[in-house]
Order: sequence, then structure tokens, then C-alpha cells
Amino acid sequence: MSGEDATPALRLIGADEPSASRFLRETPEMRAVAAANRASADAADALTDTDARLLFARRVSDALEGGRAAILPAPRRDNLRKLAVRLGMTDFDASLVTAIVQDAARRGEEIESDPVKGRLSLVRPARKAVSNDLVMRVAASLLLGAMLLIALVRWVVR
Repeated sequence: MSGEDATPALRLIGADEPSASRFLRETPEMRAVAAANRASADAADALTDTDARLLFARRVSDALEGGRAAILPAPRRDNLRKLAVRLGMTDFDASLVTAIVQDAARRGEEIESDPVKGRLSLVRPARKAVSNDLVMRVAASLLLGAMLLIALVRWVVR
């Protein structure tokens, strides 16, 4: 027996398939995740300077104490939550943005960096805050309507 005959022939399972390996084939789930990642990266570019999520993130970043410890004292957290509500965000979304900012501070990332903006873009955009002017106009209209109704009822009853 020669040395070549004693060596067993090794082969890769699935090597004859068109794709390199059956384990590396892309599944529909993998394509969906890749598409979501691309959409998130595109959304990070769409995060404008006037976006409530970015504005709130900057305020949270300014309020953090302790450097990389990224501590946010309770009174500041409460004030920031109130600001978030005025910006049209929910409490939950404000908490998400706060967590993203604290995580970025602990990693040493800047708020304006693409990875942080990408994570911020995953948070639901703020709804448009109803302006106080609109609320006042509606309230004045309702009050005027009620006064006219009362005057009409009194005139008819006489």
C-alpha cells in the first residue's frame, strides 16, 4: 500500500450545491433583517436638527452627570420627561431616548454620530404638539357658542 491509498478522501457536504454552502444561504428572514438595517441607516440620515428625538437627546446629554457614568438625577429626569411631553413624545419614547443617550455616553459616542442617530431613529417620531393658540381658539369658540345659546334660550322663553 502506498501513502496515497491509506489517506481517506475528505469532502465537504453540500459542496456540489450551487451555493457555496447550505449553511450560508440567505433566508427570507435574513433578507428582512438586512432590509430593516438599511432602512434604519437611511432614517439616521433623515433625522433633522428640528426632530424632537434629536432635540430631546441633546437636552438629555447636557443633563447627564458623572462623565462616562452617565447619571441622570431624578429631578432632572422628571423635568426632561415634561419637556418630552411638550415636544410631542410619549413617556415611553422619552425613556427610550434617555436610555440611548446614556448608553452612548457610557460608550464614549457623540450624540451627532451616525450610530447614535441610527438608534434614535428607531424611536417613534413625536406627534405634532397641539399649539396653545389652537386650544385657546377652540375654547373661545365653545364659550362664545354657549353664551349665544343661553341668550337665545332666554329670548325665546320671554
